[in-house]
Amino acid sequence: MKCQECGADVAEGDRHCTACGALIQRDDATDPEGSASSSEPDDSATDKDDGCSSDKPSSSSEKTSQAHGFEQNPKDPAAPVGVEHADIASGPAAVPAKAHSSIAAALFAIFKGASPDARRKRVAIIAGAIAVICILIGVVVFTSIANSNVPEEVVKKDFEKSSFVKKGSVLSTYCEESPYKIKEFKLDGQEDVADTGGIDTALLHSATGNAKLRNVHISGKIANESFETTFTGHVCYSKDGNGWKLSGDPITDTHTSIPLKGVSKMEDTSSNQFHLGSSVKPEFSDVSSTLDENDGSYTSTATVKVKYSFWFADDTAVNKQKFTFDEDGGWTPQGDVKVSDTKTEWKLSGKTFEYSKSGFGRDLTMSLALKDSDGGNLSAAYTIVQKASSASSAYKDLNLSGTATGKPAHKYGEDNFTLPLNDPDQQVSFKVGRGYPQTVAGFGEVNTLDVSYDTKAAYMSFFGSESHLEGHSTFTEKTAESKAD
Repeated sequence: MKCQECGADVAEGDRHCTACGALIQRDDATDPEGSASSSEPDDSATDKDDGCSSDKPSSSSEKTSQAHGFEQNPKDPAAPVGVEHADIASGPAAVPAKAHSSIAAALFAIFKGASPDARRKRVAIIAGAIAVICILIGVVVFTSIANSNVPEEVVKKDFEKSSFVKKGSVLSTYCEESPYKIKEFKLDGQEDVADTGGIDTALLHSATGNAKLRNVHISGKIANESFETTFTGHVCYSKDGNGWKLSGDPITDTHTSIPLKGVSKMEDTSSNQFHLGSSVKPEFSDVSSTLDENDGSYTSTATVKVKYSFWFADDTAVNKQKFTFDEDGGWTPQGDVKVSDTKTEWKLSGKTFEYSKSGFGRDLTMSLALKDSDGGNLSAAYTIVQKASSASSAYKDLNLSGTATGKPAHKYGEDNFTLPLNDPDQQVSFKVGRGYPQTVAGFGEVNTLDVSYDTKAAYMSFFGSESHLEGHSTFTEKTAESKAD
């Protein structure tokens, strides 16, 4: 006969097509054995039931076992050979013989009549199908696990925005500011935040609307141009319909820092900032430093050029200071600043200062025009002019002029000086010091000199007694505008 599915020839007695594996449908009328078995009465059905099965299997069971090549239990067709009865409530023995028969028949149909190459191909196809199923199961399981974790890229992005990364953990008082960046970052684990019943978790759950909370453990390194910090910490997340959301700032549990270079600025060193009596902030330039490490401790020796700019002089020097490193405080100065190569460049040359007074029977004017002289000295071309306001005045007319010289003195970093000037020919002397700035109408704030003067010239006569000119006055700098006048 022929297969109803593919039309291939099927031998008598075969229940499956050897070409396509289809089940062969037979007409009972044309099956001699089938008709015989159906027409003959079953003697076992008329026997009295004594609790035991017949030793003779039915013809249909016998044909099935013979057709598929396995031995059947003569006492219980549903039980394996060697087991008297199948236990319906337990494992493989509870599987009906018909199910085993169907599986065996299917495998038999696949491989029966096939060539070795065809069998190998069919084995490969079955193995491939099993592999694909396993992969799909793995993807589903992995996706399920992954969806319960906060992704690393989400945590890293949020951590980059934290104040810890923006500001670092080390004070940078003596280093130039530079941004921190993440050098290393990894997730060390994460778990759901359990509600312990305490106030902390209660508040956290309340703030996040009782959403699912996830605690993520992190570690890594951040660094800028000056420092490197190794850290561990944790970040808390809540999950809602829109995904994972940061709950509070990331918390750093531990951190250790090391310097990557020495001190790079010294503007804020308190011992460098102001000297006693100085109101001028120094300028710093050309900072250089060392970075020294000894058994995990770090020091830095820094040198810097310092300049004080006063209106009367510029002071320059080289400062040298030692610093020690602390993980929280950063670089800290140790000991006193060592100052060397101090120099003063005077700026008084070319300045003119004046004093004038009128009333009480006289008009008095004095001036000092300063300029550089040999050997670091300064010279002053001076004039002293007095005119009596009336003939009856006790004051005398006076006109003195000459050049007085002297060497200025000044302490580095302090905004004052002294300048003794002397003209031995006319016995005129001045003691000059820094005066306080004064505001002059139309000119704003101008510099002044505090001047004491002494002459041997008579400037007044009173009851026949003459007095020489001496005194103490404030001389005001003559500005470019007043000079033009």
